[in-house]
Amino acid sequence: MEITKVLDSLQPVEREVRDLEGCWQKLSILPYRTQDNMIDGVVRALQDIDAVKRSQQYLQTIIENVPTPLLVLDTDLRVRFANETFCTTFQVAPEETIGRLLYLLGNEQWKVPALTELLEKVLPEHKLVQNFSVTHEFPRIGRKTMLVSGRRIEDIIEKRAPLILLTIEDITERKDAEMALARLAAIVECSDDAIIAKSLDGIIKTWNRGAEKLFGYTAEETVGQSITMLMPPERVDEESVILGRLRRGEHIDHYETVRRRKDGRLLDVSLTISPIVDEHGQIVGASKIARDIGERKLTEAALIKSEKVAAAGRLAATLAHEINNPLQAVANLVNIWAQSPGLDAEGQAYAATAESELRRVSHLTRQSLSFYRESIVPVPVNVDQNLSRRDSPGILNSAPECDGSHRHRRHHRCPRSQSISLAHSGDSRRTGHRFRQRSWHRRSQPSSHL
Repeated sequence: MEITKVLDSLQPVEREVRDLEGCWQKLSILPYRTQDNMIDGVVRALQDIDAVKRSQQYLQTIIENVPTPLLVLDTDLRVRFANETFCTTFQVAPEETIGRLLYLLGNEQWKVPALTELLEKVLPEHKLVQNFSVTHEFPRIGRKTMLVSGRRIEDIIEKRAPLILLTIEDITERKDAEMALARLAAIVECSDDAIIAKSLDGIIKTWNRGAEKLFGYTAEETVGQSITMLMPPERVDEESVILGRLRRGEHIDHYETVRRRKDGRLLDVSLTISPIVDEHGQIVGASKIARDIGERKLTEAALIKSEKVAAAGRLAATLAHEINNPLQAVANLVNIWAQSPGLDAEGQAYAATAESELRRVSHLTRQSLSFYRESIVPVPVNVDQNLSRRDSPGILNSAPECDGSHRHRRHHRCPRSQSISLAHSGDSRRTGHRFRQRSWHRRSQPSSHL
């Protein structure tokens, strides 16, 4: 059949065939011409290409199993070969790729003028294309970042035209990881907290801007030095305990201690320390976050002091309240005694002195009550000035009022409603009298003194 074809077309035919032993032969059939230039038959020739063929098959097997997507292009940038990894990576069939121009594949994802210009120089100028980045929304696989590299390859076996070998690497995950690391590095560097990385020997590896601000040392002064340079002498032993816990994989949260700045000043700090592990899960170091808690310590001390003052105020208010109740009764009795008709001048002087002292005691109790109030509104009080005022108006700021309707019956205005039974000094021999009092409450006003 092949002979008939050659005789009819007068064109040679070449085929690769196997002999009975399975060895590859190259069969060539050419038309035979006589000296008179007449076709007189055909000439068949066999060439042993078994070694070449087996080498090609071996090479193709290797290329097919390379885990990197590969394309072979001719001088027109048309795909001559695509390995299985390429088809799997881009989810395409070989017939969708082989025989097509590179820049028309898929949704023309490789139609990048700069890339085309570089590839067109590979064969004539022996140029290399190295790590050309292409980020694109690829059909079926989504947005990816690919690195494209290309080089000239020679057909040293059959001496055919050189081709372009194109390798493609998906670096999307690596790119995302690099961006995540860059963001993390920016966060660490811009953090107000001191963030330090150290080895398991306590040697400082990294030092951020927050650490420089907190401790006063620059990165050049600390990286490569022992972390104990930040510890007061009496706290150096803490480091061995911390490193021991880290080697056991423990995390240390909010460990409050004292550290020393470059200028020698001591700092109250809170430390959070975590082990750093490598890709094999081995602990290789530690990260330390240090936060200045000096202001918090001062606030806690101020709150404790405030609670003590508040407790003292509550006690003073309780005592003042307990004193004020009987004091009011005594004040009323003294007031009644001072207005007794039979009281002589000396008695009136004593009564006036007693009233004056009672007013002073009443003022002190009122001020004691103002030391503590169940209120969210602050009350300014000048304690020294208030305690020194002897004649400040107190509870007894006015004399009891009498309506004069009866000699032995009086109406008194008092701070609290109470019934007092006593014998009037002028009529003590005759009978006891009961005095009715109007109930009258007066709220203490805050002092205007700061």
